[in-house]
Amino acid sequence: YPLGAASIRALYRDGLLRKDEAEHLLAFCDNSGPAFAVGALGVGVFGSAGWGMLLWGIHAISAAAVGILFRRRTRGGEAPIKPPRRTPDFGAALGGAVTAAGQTILQIGAYVIFFSALIASLGALGFPDTLAGELALCTGGPLSFFRALFTGALELSSGIGAMAGLPLTPGSLALGEFLLSWGGLCVHGQAGAAAEGLKMRKRLGGKQVGKLIRGAVSVKVYKHQREHRPPRRGNEPGGGRVERVERGIHIFVRTEGLQRHGDEHDDDHARCDKAERRHDAAENAGAVK
Repeated sequence: YPLGAASIRALYRDGLLRKDEAEHLLAFCDNSGPAFAVGALGVGVFGSAGWGMLLWGIHAISAAAVGILFRRRTRGGEAPIKPPRRTPDFGAALGGAVTAAGQTILQIGAYVIFFSALIASLGALGFPDTLAGELALCTGGPLSFFRALFTGALELSSGIGAMAGLPLTPGSLALGEFLLSWGGLCVHGQAGAAAEGLKMRKRLGGKQVGKLIRGAVSVKVYKHQREHRPPRRGNEPGGGRVERVERGIHIFVRTEGLQRHGDEHDDDHARCDKAERRHDAAENAGAVK
């Protein structure tokens, strides 16, 4: 998430973007990457890389839609500063890149640790379980759904982890896209630190619009999938994932059983041959005597 904000801040710092342009880009150029969406949400929660790719595609397309909705009207403004072109020294550029990468890792890690500790402290006080339980009783929804909602509002990874065990439904897909779009207060803090000097008002507005679009599209895609492709066993959009796994296990077990049976048969033959050789050797010895 913070990579987009850091890139925008670097372009603004180098004079390639005006301040209003940079703040406009923050509304839709700060999103989840495919690795997190596919690995953590798709495979980790729904057990399917296909659903993860589909959710990330919705995530990216919705970001583009937010960019179109928030498009700027041509107007005069602060002209960007054109810095003189210069070729940086390789050693200095490498050292600066390593230093910046180390600072970014420490900064992101500090935010994650802080919000993880905050969630643990709130959990010791009964939040979010108490509030999630009340909503579950009122709506009849699963407790883990509301726990993931409140946890993910603070820290994204913890919220995605709390979704583990939820069945693949329109509600769970919408929740996953909602959490990916919002990112949690932890991600907002990271992006604010990475985009230092830029206002975050348009970014927050873009996040609000984006999560509504993504949630609605996720529900629509799920319903379309179920209507035009009858559900098969497994969570893979193409169907048949569990069936293929079960078939592979069956073939493996059968092959392994046949192999073991063959090995046992060979062992029996070897023992019989050994006994016959001993018997022949004993007869020959008696004949010699």
